[in-house]
Parts: sequence; structure tokens; C-alpha cells
Amino acid sequence: MYKKLINISVTWLLLAQLIPGQAEVCLNDNAIWIDNRWAAAGASEAKLRSLFDRIAKLGITDIYLEVGTFKKDGSLLGTSPTLSLPEPIVFFKKAVCDFNQLRKTRLNLLAWLKADGSNIDLTKERTRREIIFAVEYLIGSGFRGVIYDIHPNPKPPGAFLALLEESRKTIGWSRALAVRASAWGAEYDRWHWDSEFYQSASKPVSYLEVCLFDSRTTDKSEYYEWIENSLVNITQSIPVAKQDVLRLSLPAHNDKSDESATHRVIVENLETSLAGVRRALPDIRIRKKAISGFSVFSEQDMNEKEWGLVERFLKPEFPPPTSLYELRRTSPWE
Repeated sequence: MYKKLINISVTWLLLAQLIPGQAEVCLNDNAIWIDNRWAAAGASEAKLRSLFDRIAKLGITDIYLEVGTFKKDGSLLGTSPTLSLPEPIVFFKKAVCDFNQLRKTRLNLLAWLKADGSNIDLTKERTRREIIFAVEYLIGSGFRGVIYDIHPNPKPPGAFLALLEESRKTIGWSRALAVRASAWGAEYDRWHWDSEFYQSASKPVSYLEVCLFDSRTTDKSEYYEWIENSLVNITQSIPVAKQDVLRLSLPAHNDKSDESATHRVIVENLETSLAGVRRALPDIRIRKKAISGFSVFSEQDMNEKEWGLVERFLKPEFPPPTSLYELRRTSPWE
């Protein structure tokens, strides 16, 4: 079984179950994140075709494929101007193209780009120029867009915004630009995403991945309150004119090895995070038009049982609540 980091955006069907009658919410941008170890594990074309079939049946159209990690100077995949993609990435990319032709469908491949925010200085124009060079190369090689995963968040915020704006100018609006945001109110980070930064960052991007984990909460009730507070503050920070920009990342960690100072597995997991979102969404302070979809974030092997768990959330067996009161007082996922 391939090891990976997987992130699945949840479809309209799920939210229709979560908040019946709330027609203002429309989830129509679905994605899956795939760690580069999927591609590096020597997968055959047949195994990848089976994976793509499963993805397509879940209504997912975008694949975020991990391509690499930026170095301190902003370089990626070697030294410019001699960039080249590793063979496993090339193989995976070709498999997606072949699948699209075979099934007459369209799975969009986006490059997932990482960086250690404490080790990269975005205030340097040369560093940002190296990053943009890599992005241009990836778009030119067939990727439909990029997603930045830079943690911890680098200082100062203005330099990060400059990178986003320069990236958008480079790839244009016909390509996707996404960013993984920090947890709401994460003061323990070098700097956290506040309302002003969410507002600014949402303008040049296609999607903001909102992490509903690393909350440092110690029990479920506290975690549920944190989720609701996060959704209220974040959605109200997004400009009214900007819709369908937020994707909510739900943690699927269930192994003690995933424990950290900011994340307790027994508190933050797929069931509790989805239950927390389900409880929070009826709050009228949450501007639902800003929400584009959900994501499931897992750092573990996905066997058939675990895929079944994900599919259960995508296609719940439980009937939808008949009232907002019932929605708040019941949660089949707990």
C-alpha cells in the first residue's frame, strides 16, 4: 500500500446532508492531495488507473501532486536553468494524461510545493524569482496550477503576499493558485493568519486551504467551539466579492505517532472535525458562500477500510436532519 499524504475535498452531496435547505452553499471544487511517495513506490499503470477511477467516482477533478521542497535560496528540482522532473513524477503525470484520454474525463494535475518557512527568506527578490522560475517550468511542463505549503509561516507577511501576487501575475487566471493557510489564532506560530491577512491572501489565489487542526485544544467541546470560532472569523475576513475560495481541511490522523504539542489525535480526527463543522455551519455568522469544499488530511496508509470511511462521509448512510435543531443536537459521526 502506498504511503501518502491525502487530502480529499468533499462534494455538494455531503454538505447537502450537513445543512439541508442552505442553498447558498455550493461545493463544486473537489481535490485530492497525493504525496510523491505514491509515485515513487513503483506503481504500475494499472494500479494508478484504478486509483484514478476511484477518484473520479468520488467527483474529484483536481489532483495535488507533491513535486518537491524549495531550498533556502528558493530553488527546486535542481539549479536553474536546468530544472527537470524526477522520473516518478513524469510517470505519474503521463498516467493522468493517459487516463483522461481513455476515460474521456479531465483530472487536473497541480504541483504541491513545500518549503520550511523558518529557512527561506521571501523578502529577497532573488529567492522569490527562483520560486517563480520553478512555477513557470511546472506550468510549462503540463501542470494546471500550483499550491504552496510553506510552514511555519515566514516573516514578514508582506513578503509572502508579494510571492502570491507575483505568482498570479506569472501564471495568469487560467491556472490555479492555492495556499495552505495556518490554523486560526495560532499565536504559537511565528505569525498567524489574522483577519487582515486572510483578506489580502484571498485576492490573488484560487483556493485557501483552511486547516481545522493544530488547535491545541484538549477536549471535544473545546475543539468544536474552536472550529465554529474559526469559521466565523475566517469567512467574515474574506471579501464579499470573493466566493468559493475556502477549502476546509479535516484531520484524519488516528495514530499516536501523529501526536504533537498542537495536535491531540483523540480530540482532532476525521469524525470529530466533521462533527464540529456540522455543528458550526448553522451559525448565521458564517458566510457560507466563501466555502468551496472540504478536505480530508491523512498521514497514513489508506487501506480498503479507510477508503470506505472516507466514502461514508462523501455519501453518508444517515438521513439528513429535518431541522436545524436536530442538526445541532445529533451527530452520527461522533
